[in-house]
Amino acid sequence: MRRISLAALMFVLVAAIGSAAEFNFGADFTAADFERMCRILGDATAFPAMGPAEAAGITGFDVMAVVGGPRVDSGASWWRHGVSGSATGDVLATGRVIARKGLPFGIDVGGQIGQVLGERFWGVDAKAAILDGGTLTPSVAVRGSFSRLSSGPVDFRVAEAQVSLSKGFAVLTPYVGAGARWIQGDAQFGPIVPVSHEVREQKVMAFAGLRLSLLPLRIVAEVRQGSTTAGFVGLGVGL
Repeated sequence: MRRISLAALMFVLVAAIGSAAEFNFGADFTAADFERMCRILGDATAFPAMGPAEAAGITGFDVMAVVGGPRVDSGASWWRHGVSGSATGDVLATGRVIARKGLPFGIDVGGQIGQVLGERFWGVDAKAAILDGGTLTPSVAVRGSFSRLSSGPVDFRVAEAQVSLSKGFAVLTPYVGAGARWIQGDAQFGPIVPVSHEVREQKVMAFAGLRLSLLPLRIVAEVRQGSTTAGFVGLGVGL
Protein backbone atom coordinates (compact mmCIF):
# COMPACT_ATOMS: atom_id res chain seq x y z
CA MET A 1 0.00 0.00 0.00
CA ARG A 2 2.86 2.37 0.85
CA ARG A 3 4.47 1.72 -2.54
CA ILE A 4 1.22 2.54 -4.34
CA SER A 5 0.87 5.73 -2.26
CA LEU A 6 4.39 6.83 -3.23
CA ALA A 7 3.62 6.27 -6.90
CA ALA A 8 0.36 8.24 -6.59
CA LEU A 9 2.23 11.11 -4.93
CA MET A 10 4.78 11.15 -7.75
CA PHE A 11 2.05 11.38 -10.38
CA VAL A 12 0.45 14.30 -8.53
CA LEU A 13 3.86 16.01 -8.46
CA VAL A 14 4.23 15.50 -12.21
CA ALA A 15 0.89 17.22 -12.79
CA ALA A 16 2.03 20.24 -10.76
CA ILE A 17 5.52 20.67 -12.26
CA GLY A 18 6.29 22.63 -15.40
CA SER A 19 4.07 25.64 -14.82
CA ALA A 20 6.35 27.82 -12.61
CA ALA A 21 7.45 29.67 -15.76
CA GLU A 22 6.08 30.10 -19.27
CA PHE A 23 7.01 31.32 -22.75
CA ASN A 24 6.78 35.11 -23.10
CA PHE A 25 8.74 36.55 -26.05
CA GLY A 26 9.56 40.18 -25.33
CA ALA A 27 10.64 42.94 -27.70
CA ASP A 28 14.31 42.27 -26.94
CA PHE A 29 14.14 38.51 -27.63
CA THR A 30 16.60 37.78 -30.48
CA ALA A 31 17.40 34.98 -32.91
CA ALA A 32 20.45 34.13 -30.78
CA ASP A 33 18.19 33.88 -27.72
CA PHE A 34 15.88 31.54 -29.62
CA GLU A 35 18.82 29.33 -30.62
CA ARG A 36 19.90 29.00 -26.99
CA MET A 37 16.31 28.35 -25.90
CA CYS A 38 15.99 25.52 -28.41
CA ARG A 39 19.14 23.86 -27.12
CA ILE A 40 17.75 23.89 -23.59
CA LEU A 41 14.36 22.65 -24.82
CA GLY A 42 16.22 19.73 -26.38
CA ASP A 43 17.65 18.85 -22.98
CA ALA A 44 14.24 19.28 -21.34
CA THR A 45 11.92 17.43 -23.74
CA ALA A 46 14.12 14.66 -25.25
CA PHE A 47 12.83 11.23 -24.21
CA PRO A 48 15.09 10.00 -21.36
CA ALA A 49 16.04 6.31 -21.31
CA MET A 50 15.03 5.83 -17.64
CA GLY A 51 15.98 2.16 -17.81
CA PRO A 52 18.64 -0.36 -18.83
CA ALA A 53 19.52 -1.77 -22.23
CA GLU A 54 18.07 -5.21 -21.52
CA ALA A 55 14.75 -6.08 -23.17
CA ALA A 56 11.63 -6.08 -21.00
CA GLY A 57 10.29 -9.24 -22.64
CA ILE A 58 6.79 -10.02 -23.90
CA THR A 59 5.25 -9.81 -20.42
CA GLY A 60 7.30 -6.79 -19.36
CA PHE A 61 5.95 -3.27 -18.94
CA ASP A 62 6.44 -0.19 -16.79
CA VAL A 63 4.64 3.06 -16.05
CA MET A 64 6.67 5.80 -14.45
CA ALA A 65 6.29 9.38 -13.25
CA VAL A 66 9.46 11.38 -13.96
CA VAL A 67 10.52 14.82 -12.74
CA GLY A 68 13.67 16.83 -13.46
CA GLY A 69 15.24 18.88 -16.20
CA PRO A 70 18.34 20.77 -17.35
CA ARG A 71 20.19 23.38 -15.35
CA VAL A 72 19.48 26.94 -16.50
CA ASP A 73 20.75 30.43 -15.81
CA SER A 74 17.66 32.55 -15.20
CA GLY A 75 19.82 35.63 -15.67
CA ALA A 76 20.70 34.67 -19.25
CA SER A 77 19.35 36.80 -22.08
CA TRP A 78 17.17 34.06 -23.56
CA TRP A 79 15.43 33.52 -20.21
CA ARG A 80 15.03 37.20 -19.30
CA HIS A 81 13.58 38.12 -22.71
CA GLY A 82 11.79 34.88 -23.63
CA VAL A 83 10.39 33.47 -20.39
CA SER A 84 8.24 34.87 -17.60
CA GLY A 85 8.49 33.31 -14.16
CA SER A 86 11.32 31.68 -12.25
CA ALA A 87 13.30 28.47 -12.59
CA THR A 88 12.87 25.84 -9.86
CA GLY A 89 16.21 25.71 -8.07
CA ASP A 90 18.11 26.72 -11.25
CA VAL A 91 16.44 23.86 -13.12
CA LEU A 92 13.98 24.09 -16.01
CA ALA A 93 11.57 21.73 -14.27
CA THR A 94 9.61 19.22 -16.31
CA GLY A 95 7.11 16.58 -15.28
CA ARG A 96 6.22 13.64 -17.48
CA VAL A 97 4.64 10.21 -17.46
CA ILE A 98 6.39 7.42 -19.37
CA ALA A 99 4.82 4.08 -20.32
CA ARG A 100 6.65 1.20 -22.02
CA LYS A 101 5.75 -2.30 -23.21
CA GLY A 102 7.93 -5.23 -24.18
CA LEU A 103 7.33 -6.91 -27.54
CA PRO A 104 8.72 -10.04 -29.19
CA PHE A 105 12.25 -10.20 -30.63
CA GLY A 106 13.78 -8.03 -27.91
CA ILE A 107 11.89 -4.87 -28.90
CA ASP A 108 10.41 -2.37 -26.42
CA VAL A 109 8.19 0.57 -27.37
CA GLY A 110 7.11 3.52 -25.26
CA GLY A 111 5.48 6.91 -25.07
CA GLN A 112 5.74 9.98 -22.90
CA ILE A 113 3.58 13.00 -22.19
CA GLY A 114 4.81 15.94 -20.15
CA GLN A 115 4.82 19.65 -19.47
CA VAL A 116 7.49 22.34 -19.70
CA LEU A 117 7.13 26.14 -19.49
CA GLY A 118 3.38 25.69 -19.12
CA GLU A 119 3.02 23.76 -22.39
CA ARG A 120 2.47 20.08 -23.15
CA PHE A 121 4.90 17.91 -25.07
CA TRP A 122 4.76 14.27 -26.13
CA GLY A 123 7.18 11.65 -27.40
CA VAL A 124 7.66 8.07 -28.58
CA ASP A 125 10.60 5.69 -28.49
CA ALA A 126 11.64 2.20 -29.59
CA LYS A 127 14.52 0.08 -28.36
CA ALA A 128 15.97 -3.15 -29.79
CA ALA A 129 18.23 -5.37 -27.68
CA ILE A 130 21.12 -6.60 -29.84
CA LEU A 131 23.01 -8.49 -27.12
CA ASP A 132 21.57 -10.27 -24.09
CA GLY A 133 23.68 -9.82 -21.00
CA GLY A 134 25.22 -12.76 -19.22
CA THR A 135 27.09 -13.38 -16.00
CA LEU A 136 30.08 -11.39 -17.18
CA THR A 137 28.78 -9.58 -20.26
CA PRO A 138 26.51 -6.51 -20.44
CA SER A 139 23.28 -6.09 -22.34
CA VAL A 140 23.53 -3.87 -25.43
CA ALA A 141 20.70 -2.08 -27.25
CA VAL A 142 20.04 0.52 -29.92
CA ARG A 143 17.31 3.08 -29.34
CA GLY A 144 15.57 5.86 -31.21
CA SER A 145 13.21 8.53 -29.86
CA PHE A 146 11.22 11.53 -31.03
CA SER A 147 9.54 14.29 -28.99
CA ARG A 148 7.53 17.35 -29.95
CA LEU A 149 6.24 20.50 -28.29
CA SER A 150 3.72 22.30 -30.49
CA SER A 151 1.00 23.70 -28.20
CA GLY A 152 2.67 27.07 -27.49
CA PRO A 153 4.46 29.80 -29.46
CA VAL A 154 7.27 27.39 -30.36
CA ASP A 155 7.01 24.39 -32.66
CA PHE A 156 9.88 22.26 -31.39
CA ARG A 157 11.05 18.74 -32.27
CA VAL A 158 13.93 16.65 -30.96
CA ALA A 159 15.07 13.20 -32.12
CA GLU A 160 17.81 10.97 -30.74
CA ALA A 161 19.59 7.78 -31.85
CA GLN A 162 21.62 5.95 -29.22
CA VAL A 163 23.57 2.86 -28.26
CA SER A 164 23.35 1.81 -24.62
CA LEU A 165 24.67 -0.94 -22.37
CA SER A 166 23.77 -2.12 -18.89
CA LYS A 167 24.70 -4.78 -16.35
CA GLY A 168 22.44 -5.88 -13.52
CA PHE A 169 23.63 -6.62 -10.00
CA ALA A 170 20.79 -8.08 -7.91
CA VAL A 171 18.21 -5.27 -7.56
CA LEU A 172 20.52 -2.58 -9.01
CA THR A 173 21.12 -2.04 -12.72
CA PRO A 174 23.50 0.72 -13.84
CA TYR A 175 23.37 1.77 -17.49
CA VAL A 176 25.17 4.15 -19.84
CA GLY A 177 24.71 5.28 -23.42
CA ALA A 178 25.63 7.81 -26.08
CA GLY A 179 24.39 8.94 -29.45
CA ALA A 180 23.30 11.81 -31.66
CA ARG A 181 20.59 14.42 -31.18
CA TRP A 182 18.78 16.49 -33.80
CA ILE A 183 16.73 19.55 -32.84
CA GLN A 184 14.39 21.67 -34.95
CA GLY A 185 12.62 24.76 -33.66
CA ASP A 186 10.35 27.29 -35.38
CA ALA A 187 8.75 30.45 -33.99
CA GLN A 188 7.59 33.92 -34.98
CA PHE A 189 8.71 36.94 -32.98
CA GLY A 190 10.03 40.45 -33.42
CA PRO A 191 9.92 43.90 -31.80
CA ILE A 192 7.30 45.31 -34.20
CA VAL A 193 6.30 42.81 -36.90
CA PRO A 194 6.74 39.09 -36.07
CA VAL A 195 9.31 37.37 -38.28
CA SER A 196 9.74 33.63 -38.76
CA HIS A 197 12.85 32.13 -37.17
CA GLU A 198 14.16 28.60 -37.28
CA VAL A 199 16.88 26.57 -35.55
CA ARG A 200 18.39 23.36 -36.93
CA GLU A 201 21.18 21.66 -35.01
CA GLN A 202 22.82 18.29 -34.47
CA LYS A 203 25.04 17.34 -31.55
CA VAL A 204 26.42 14.40 -29.58
CA MET A 205 24.78 13.45 -26.28
CA ALA A 206 25.42 10.92 -23.51
CA PHE A 207 23.66 9.61 -20.43
CA ALA A 208 24.12 7.39 -17.39
CA GLY A 209 21.63 6.05 -14.90
CA LEU A 210 20.80 3.57 -12.17
CA ARG A 211 17.60 1.55 -11.69
CA LEU A 212 16.53 0.06 -8.36
CA SER A 213 13.93 -2.71 -8.74
CA LEU A 214 11.87 -3.75 -5.72
CA LEU A 215 9.06 -5.43 -7.61
CA PRO A 216 6.67 -4.06 -8.52
CA LEU A 217 8.26 -0.72 -7.56
CA ARG A 218 10.98 0.86 -9.70
CA ILE A 219 13.11 3.88 -8.88
CA VAL A 220 15.38 5.35 -11.57
CA ALA A 221 17.85 8.22 -11.56
CA GLU A 222 19.44 9.45 -14.80
CA VAL A 223 21.92 12.17 -15.75
CA ARG A 224 22.08 13.35 -19.37
CA GLN A 225 24.68 15.54 -21.06
CA GLY A 226 23.55 17.43 -24.14
CA SER A 227 23.75 21.19 -24.50
CA THR A 228 23.93 21.26 -20.68
CA THR A 229 23.56 18.78 -17.84
CA ALA A 230 20.08 17.49 -17.03
CA GLY A 231 18.96 15.19 -14.23
CA PHE A 232 15.80 13.12 -13.88
CA VAL A 233 14.28 10.94 -11.16
CA GLY A 234 11.49 8.48 -11.84
CA LEU A 235 9.18 6.37 -9.69
CA GLY A 236 6.82 3.79 -11.05
CA VAL A 237 5.68 0.20 -11.27
CA GLY A 238 6.51 -2.57 -13.71
CA LEU A 239 7.47 -6.15 -14.42
